[in-house]
Amino acid sequence: MIKRALDSAIQWRFGAARVECVVSEIAGVQEKHPLYLARVGFDHSQFDPSWFAIAGIDCPAQISASRLLRQAEFFAGRLAAHTALKAFNQVPVSIPINPDRTPAFPPGFCGSISHSGEQAVALVACSNPSVLRPGIDIQTIVTIEQSADIQPLVATEGELAIMTAAGLSREMAVTAIFSAKEALYKALFPLVGDVLEFDVVTLIQHNDSLLHFEAGPSLRAYGIRPHLHCHLEIQDQHVQCVTWQA
Repeated sequence: MIKRALDSAIQWRFGAARVECVVSEIAGVQEKHPLYLARVGFDHSQFDPSWFAIAGIDCPAQISASRLLRQAEFFAGRLAAHTALKAFNQVPVSIPINPDRTPAFPPGFCGSISHSGEQAVALVACSNPSVLRPGIDIQTIVTIEQSADIQPLVATEGELAIMTAAGLSREMAVTAIFSAKEALYKALFPLVGDVLEFDVVTLIQHNDSLLHFEAGPSLRAYGIRPHLHCHLEIQDQHVQCVTWQA
């Protein structure tokens, strides 16, 4: 379990709709580079594009032209990121989309955003990406049928065996490994700058809520250390994975 030094809830009202955002400070990382994690949950069916203006969040043209569900997902992710930035007493600013589709955080900050179903999360650090690289991912737990299709792409039988030996079902194990690797890739992308395959890291140990991975030769060629970690949390029907690479 991730150590949290602060855990507070913020309620947003958009007409009759309520949106709750919980923000936590991640304890025990680096004193000079604090991390905040924000999580947003709401009913997508209640979403209206007017919420962007109410919350002071910019909606890029490519998002406003997309279907309503995509707008709702983008809004929730940016709301989580804005809430995390406010924890640093940072005045809310636009978080545009970079050409590589990553979020463009304001100078002095870096972060990662993810969404799945009616949940969105953001992990933000008061740091330069060259010093501390956060990565976060959230996934809805897949079905047995979906896990059979996904597993050959994201996890070896050996990796699955590590997770199932810890008591996880096969579908939960596949979801957790997929999510952890996604979080790691988001954290490592600023160094690598390229699409990473799922086999460039290998799960070698599951210790309570901490997943340990070994980086393959292609990653180590970028100067990435051989051993990486990711924190796993299972919440209702979702798996959330958090990492920070220094």
